Amino acid sequence: MFDVIIVGAGPAGLSACQRAKELGLKYVCFEKEHVASTLLTYPHGKDIHYYPAMVQVIGKLPLPEGKAEDTLKAWQEFSKQLNVKESEEVTDIKKEGDKFKVTTSKGSYDAKFVLIAIGVQGSVRKVEIECDDAKMLYRVPDPKSLHGKNVIVVGGGDTAIEHAVLLKEAGAKVTLSYRKPEFFRLKDVNEKAIKESGIHIIFNSNVKSIKGGKAILDVNGQMQEVPADCAAVFAGTIPATDFLTKMGLKLENNKPGYTTTFESVDIPGLYIAGDLTKQPLIKPAINHGVLIVDEIKKRLS
Repeated sequence: MFDVIIVGAGPAGLSACQRAKELGLKYVCFEKEHVASTLLTYPHGKDIHYYPAMVQVIGKLPLPEGKAEDTLKAWQEFSKQLNVKESEEVTDIKKEGDKFKVTTSKGSYDAKFVLIAIGVQGSVRKVEIECDDAKMLYRVPDPKSLHGKNVIVVGGGDTAIEHAVLLKEAGAKVTLSYRKPEFFRLKDVNEKAIKESGIHIIFNSNVKSIKGGKAILDVNGQMQEVPADCAAVFAGTIPATDFLTKMGLKLENNKPGYTTTFESVDIPGLYIAGDLTKQPLIKPAINHGVLIVDEIKKRLS
């Protein structure tokens, strides 16, 4: 019987693991992929920023200045001292009396408390573009691999902007296609970067096909042709809601309800952290892990 089972090895999960170890709790963390798997999707050379800047971190998870790969390396090293089970996906969580039954892809475990820190991202959202599969990229881990290529970046969020700028800096010839008339809620650093990049932006556009080194775009009902060897698509993700609703959580805007101590309003003893809360950024997530484990420690005393 574990004192707490932690689901997800991102900033909230790792912080919770460290605090549980520090307080002498019996714990385990299950991660369906790898430690800090979101960082694995970041392109090489991407700067990482820890938001909000004014939040004081109370956890001990390292936050190195520099690139995303520096943070990834630091978190992977940090996790080696913790009881983290990678490539073991939690498939079901059920409350049975005063304990939880947690089922994974490899076994079944009992716990007094459960902490969910899986984030809100699910599978990548695909778009319908007529082309060969090889011309559709949903990840670009190494922008330099597209040096000299005509690349059309699809999307208008922070991720799309960051990739477009990095691809341009890596020597690709970049066009950005965005279906809306303007950018919305971009981080200041990305808004500044795209303005200074000189990247050709086509608003109100949808890419219809990529063939023979050219892309056909529907721009306000008019067809427009631009050079394109491939499309790098960043249209967001499909929220991982099925897992949450399966265990009995009621969702609003794809997020569960929780109390001031981050305990689920639907399932007593189950706690919510990180992206699933109304504070979906790295610094708050780290703090959530500490605060929740401190609360669990009190309840175990």
